[in-house]
Amino acid sequence: MTSLPNYQTREELAFARPERAAKSEKAALVNAELVVARAQGIHAQMIQQSRLLSAVCFFAATALAVWQISTTFMIVFLALAVLVSVTSRILALRAFRQEIERTALAQGLAEDAARRVAATKTAAFRAKRASGDDALEVEA
Repeated sequence: MTSLPNYQTREELAFARPERAAKSEKAALVNAELVVARAQGIHAQMIQQSRLLSAVCFFAATALAVWQISTTFMIVFLALAVLVSVTSRILALRAFRQEIERTALAQGLAEDAARRVAATKTAAFRAKRASGDDALEVEA
């Protein structure tokens, strides 16, 4: 049987739980408005880049269709344009959440607390976007 040097026993895991609970109680971002604003900027930038890529793929497919160069490449470019346009919002929302989580980890929050903060900020952002509000109110 091989021994794993980094394997934690049940006692060590139980011992670490109160430490993590104490860290996660104060799960708040420093300068939350700036963090959310930067994440919103990254979200908007990802969507704009995806729109640009989708437009380029669509125009390439159109050029291939007009000049009757290759039907296969035309279909590939059209499929790529559709794929990029369908996944752009999902990937932009993922980048939004990752930016908040990365900033929370850099500020010293525990990993589970950083994920929880990122999840709540992302849920608030999605709710604001669904209601049509562009501004996100951030509680400290």
